[in-house]
Amino acid sequence: MEEKSRLVCASNAPEANGLEENDKPIHGDVKGSRKSDWFCDFDDSEAEPLDLTAVKREGRARARVNASSTNLDRQKEELACLQICKGEVEDALRKTQHAEVELRDNLAILKTRLEEENHRQENEKVLFAIDNIDKVDTSRKTWHLGGKATDLLKSEEEKTKVQTEIKLSREKLRLVRSELEDLHKKSAKIENEMQAVQMDIQKG
Repeated sequence: MEEKSRLVCASNAPEANGLEENDKPIHGDVKGSRKSDWFCDFDDSEAEPLDLTAVKREGRARARVNASSTNLDRQKEELACLQICKGEVEDALRKTQHAEVELRDNLAILKTRLEEENHRQENEKVLFAIDNIDKVDTSRKTWHLGGKATDLLKSEEEKTKVQTEIKLSREKLRLVRSELEDLHKKSAKIENEMQAVQMDIQKG
């Protein structure tokens, strides 16, 4: 009976089951034990399952942040380009406005010259008519009238020249004013676009 008990104890020993002392299962006996029980006491039933939805949500959030950053950079670049364009338009406006002032001043001078030429021409015509009816020596009269006629011809030529210059100046002034109008429209358009981009940047 005692020998039988020793055999039973021997059969329950780790060496009898092909196990080393350190391989002895921690939880329960050998029979019915999980493989993991042979090595550690970690219970994987306590591990939280991987939340794929959370991972996807985080990925989408990260993508939105990256897209937002890229869009912000693009908006800032657009704003910088608009500022450059605005500077160019304002520079063109200043030059064109200066040209308009010069043309107006020149036109005013030409009009004054024309008025003076008209006045002088009228005086020459009056004097020519008076000299024509005066009773003077025929030879002297012919010479005198010839001189008056020459003066009248020169005055008429000068008047025609001034009138041509006035016409050209008016045409240039018309073109300059048309250009100014276009530049003002461009400036207003750029300003509106800049305000829209700035609002988008502020919104984020």
